[in-house]
Amino acid sequence: MNNRVSKLVYKEKCQVFALILCDVNFDEIAEYFGVTRRTVQNIQRCSKTNYEHVFTEFMFRGSKLAFCQFHMTPELEDRFPNLKLPRKGE
Repeated sequence: MNNRVSKLVYKEKCQVFALILCDVNFDEIAEYFGVTRRTVQNIQRCSKTNYEHVFTEFMFRGSKLAFCQFHMTPELEDRFPNLKLPRKGE
């Protein structure tokens, strides 16, 4: 069995990173997406891990706020009501 097969599709990885940028608890993110806390931590360090495509998307969006606004869905906002969007310019 290949342990490196991801449970998350690209869109979900970007959503995980957006939730991280919005200060959502790692354990809550992991539970919601059905992954381990370590996976969430690896996505947080996407510029230094094998999630570089998430980092490329982040750089393309130009700011934390733009990335979060693009990847946040109403479903995620309902599930994580205490998320804090980054301030403009971050």
